[in-house]
Amino acid sequence: MVQVFTKVFPAELGLYGSPCSLIRPFSLFGGLVFATLWAASSPAVAAQVAADEAVVSDEAVTEVPTAESQPTWTFERLVSEVAARNPRILSQSAAASAAGYDVAAARWQFFPAPAVQVESSGKDRQLIASVSQPIYSFGRLESDLKAAKSRASVANVRVEEAQYVLSFRVLDLFGQLLSASRSLDVFRQDLARLGALEGMIGRRVTAGVSAPVDLNLVMTRIRQSENNIVSLTARQNAALAGLSELLGAPLTMQDVVLPTMLAQTLSDDPSVAQDPVEQSLSYSPVLKRARGDVEVANVDSVRARNAMKPTLYGKFEQRIDDGRYDTSAFPASRVLFGLQYSFGSGLSSLSRVDAARAQAEGAQLSLDAAREDIRASVRTDLETRDAASRLVESLRLNLMLQEETFGSYNRLFLAGKRSWLDVLNVVREVTENERALADAEVQYLVSSYRLQLQTGQIKW
Repeated sequence: MVQVFTKVFPAELGLYGSPCSLIRPFSLFGGLVFATLWAASSPAVAAQVAADEAVVSDEAVTEVPTAESQPTWTFERLVSEVAARNPRILSQSAAASAAGYDVAAARWQFFPAPAVQVESSGKDRQLIASVSQPIYSFGRLESDLKAAKSRASVANVRVEEAQYVLSFRVLDLFGQLLSASRSLDVFRQDLARLGALEGMIGRRVTAGVSAPVDLNLVMTRIRQSENNIVSLTARQNAALAGLSELLGAPLTMQDVVLPTMLAQTLSDDPSVAQDPVEQSLSYSPVLKRARGDVEVANVDSVRARNAMKPTLYGKFEQRIDDGRYDTSAFPASRVLFGLQYSFGSGLSSLSRVDAARAQAEGAQLSLDAAREDIRASVRTDLETRDAASRLVESLRLNLMLQEETFGSYNRLFLAGKRSWLDVLNVVREVTENERALADAEVQYLVSSYRLQLQTGQIKW
C-alpha cells in the first residue's frame, strides 16, 4: 500500500498544487482499496466479478475480426480469377498453342522433304529413296507461312476476347446479385417498419381503440414483404450459383464484397471522361480479333492466287532393286530439277480465289459493324450512368420527404386525424421509393463497371 501511495502522491501533488488538496483524491483512493478488499473477502462478489471479466474478455475476442474472416471477393478479383481458371479460357489457350505449332509446320516446308517408296511384283522388289528441296515457289510457301502467323496472332487475340466476353458474363451475374441484395435490404427494412406498426396496432386492438381489421391489414402487408424476400433470396442464390460455376469454387454472401455507389466513379479519370468511345475502340479485344480476321482473309486471298503458281524444286533419288523389276535406262542414283504445276480440277483454283476475295470483303464489313456496336454500347452505358446518377439524387430527396410524411402520418393517426390505411399507404410509398433508389444505384454501378471493362480500366 505504501508503494502505491508513493507512486500516486507526486502525480497528485503536481495535479492539485498543494498537499491539502490531496485529501479528496486520497479518500477516493482509500475507498477504492476498501471496495477491492471487500470484494475479495466475499466469495459471491468475487465470483460475479470473475464472471463479468470472462464475459468482457470473450466479447473482446469475438469482436476482433481476423484477416481470413473478411470478405475478399470484389468484382475485380472475380473477373481476374474467372479469366484465369475458366475452361472456356483454357480451351482458347489450347487453340492458341495449336496455332503456334501450325506456324512451326509452315516453316518446315522450306526444308528438304525425304521420301521412301517400296514396290513389289511377285518376287521382284524395288526401293526408291529420295530427297526433294523446293528452290523457288513464286510466293506460295511464303504466303502459307504468313497465313499461319496471322492465324496464330488471331488465336492469341481470341484468348483475350474470350476473357473480355466472360468478364461481361461475370458482370451480369454480379449485377443480379447486387440488385437482389439491395432489394432484400429494402424489404427487411420494410418488415421492421411493419413489425413496429403491428405491435402498436395490436396493443390498440387489445385495448379496444382500433378495429381488428386494422391488424389484419398490416399482417397482409407483412406477408407480402415476406413473399418478396423469399423470391429475392432465390434470385440471390441463383446469382451466387452462377458466379460459383464460372469461378469453379463455392461462394457465399459473406465472401463477396458488394460496392457502394460513391466508391465507383468513372469521371475521376480525365481521359475516360473526355472520350471513352475512342478508348474503347483502341482497347476492345473484339475489334482486335475482327482486325485479325481481316488480315487472315486478305492473306488467304493472296495465298489462293499463289497456289496456282508453279514450284521449282531439286531432287536426289536413289533406286535399289535386283535389276529385274525396273529395266529403265535411268541410273540407280540421279539428281533432278523440275517444275511442278497443279491446276486443280477444272477451274476450282479460280473459284477458290473468288471465295477468298469474298471472305476478305465480309471480314471488313464485320469489322465495320463491330465498330458501330462498340460506339453504340459505350454511348448507351454513358447515358444510362448519367441518367441513373440524376435519378439517384431525385429519389434520395423524395425518400427524405416521404420519411418525414410517414412520421407525420403516424402522429396524426394517434391523434385521430388520419386513418390506418393512410399510414400503411405511406409505408408502402417509402418502400417503393427505397426499391427504386436501390435499382437506380445498381444501374449506376453496373453501367460504370461496363464502361471500365470497355475502356480497359479493369484488367484480368
